[in-house]
Amino acid sequence: MPIPGEPLDDGAVRNSWDAAADAYAEGQRSGLDYYRLEFFGPMHVELCGDVDGLRVLDVGCGSGYFAREMARRGAAVAGIDISRRMIDHAERHEAEEPLGIRYLVDDAARLRERFPPASFDLATSCLALQDMPAIPEVLGAIHSVVRPGGGLVASITHPCSDTPFRQWQSIRDPLSRMHGCRTT
Repeated sequence: MPIPGEPLDDGAVRNSWDAAADAYAEGQRSGLDYYRLEFFGPMHVELCGDVDGLRVLDVGCGSGYFAREMARRGAAVAGIDISRRMIDHAERHEAEEPLGIRYLVDDAARLRERFPPASFDLATSCLALQDMPAIPEVLGAIHSVVRPGGGLVASITHPCSDTPFRQWQSIRDPLSRMHGCRTT
């Protein structure tokens, strides 16, 4: 993992998740990742609502757990993750249980380069945004590839248990940093 106090950049994130991928995927396969399997995952599914027939983008898809849940519920799914090793696990699951999921290895901040505007009805990110070094850029990129009126369902860690690589900062207008995102 990156060293606390050092800058968190895409290379450090990629290397950390590549190194952790096998243990992470095994935790999900074995049922040991009970927070995801029993708490975050089911709640995240519920928050997404009926996805049958929707085009869904899973941002920070890891080994594809949530992408598979969305595909089983009838969504056409694409998953993106910065870690090649995590995508290897996702693709292995896809080969074992084909659900038509398209997986990509890339930085989520580069979504605009991978997908045309309005490519998706819904984007989701289950416990991944907190590990991304350029969150405002990622949110702006998500905004550009989700159709007008579409949505984003995201869950992140609680501030009391956040990673040591983040620092709280006061920003007068945090939404102005989201590159095209706006609230209504």
